[in-house]
Amino acid sequence: MQQSNRKKTFRIPASTANLGSGFDALGLALARYLRISVEPAERLEITVVGRNVDRIPTDESNLIYKVAAHTAARRNRPLPPFHIQIDNEIPLARGMGSSAAAIIAGITCYEILTGDELDEQEFFRCAFDFEDHPDNLGACLYGGLIAGVAADDGTVQVARRPANELTPFLSLPKCRQAPEQGGE
Repeated sequence: MQQSNRKKTFRIPASTANLGSGFDALGLALARYLRISVEPAERLEITVVGRNVDRIPTDESNLIYKVAAHTAARRNRPLPPFHIQIDNEIPLARGMGSSAAAIIAGITCYEILTGDELDEQEFFRCAFDFEDHPDNLGACLYGGLIAGVAADDGTVQVARRPANELTPFLSLPKCRQAPEQGGE
């Protein structure tokens, strides 16, 4: 990957995890997105639109920036200053993987700005410095339905299934009807 001097735009899906018996193993991408535009700039500039704008920092405490800077330090590379436009559809702290999406976005920004494309294992190692849930991270990274597990040595195995191959179903238990009120 070559370092970019032009604006690049990408999106990261929301996710849900801990699906039934797949606790900490199964994750599913959702159709809400964190949309990012990033380009080199003279200084760091972060602008935010969308959901929870009042709770998303626009300085170096922003999670996307922190992840990008941490990844650069981990890889011994300089991170050039940049402008990032964040368009957020993912509610914060509501179980929809907002932090996982921000982590994936931060590493992706690092890759775009430095031209240093990480392999899957290094990508997850960098992400695990912030969150160690391959189910959420994998769903945000790949989309679809994810089965992910991290080994003791930190390597990650991910199996994916595109969401368009899934047949959704809803099974509701039959409820007992309340007795009618009135005479006997």
